[in-house]
Amino acid sequence: MLSAETGPRYRFHKVNTTDIQALISIVGPSNVITGRERLLDYGHDEAPLVKPSLPQIVVKPVNTASVSELLKYATNRHIPVTTRGAGTGLSGGCIPLYGGIVLSLLRDLGSVFTTRVAQPVFVARISPADT
Repeated sequence: MLSAETGPRYRFHKVNTTDIQALISIVGPSNVITGRERLLDYGHDEAPLVKPSLPQIVVKPVNTASVSELLKYATNRHIPVTTRGAGTGLSGGCIPLYGGIVLSLLRDLGSVFTTRVAQPVFVARISPADT
């Protein structure tokens, strides 16, 4: 069973109301989740042997600039950030062991990748939200 380690190396600040307001100013109120019932969905993935751990807040960035600003803020405040896609992994990689912020990257951030293959021409357009 995986669990968060303790000790001086793992001392993080907890998210407080000032932090919540700052994160709302970065991504807007509709892109921030704080209610315990809604946070339950972000404390686990499909890993059978990993204990769930709730984040203190979930933030859904609106563009790549907001991801950058959020990460700068979290770094300066020493708040842990755990990135998350759809939460369908089997390894527990998206579980926020130290609480803090879950950075949900499930939405399309406007990035589209194009791949071209030589004769005959095939083009695949893929964005982060495609599965």
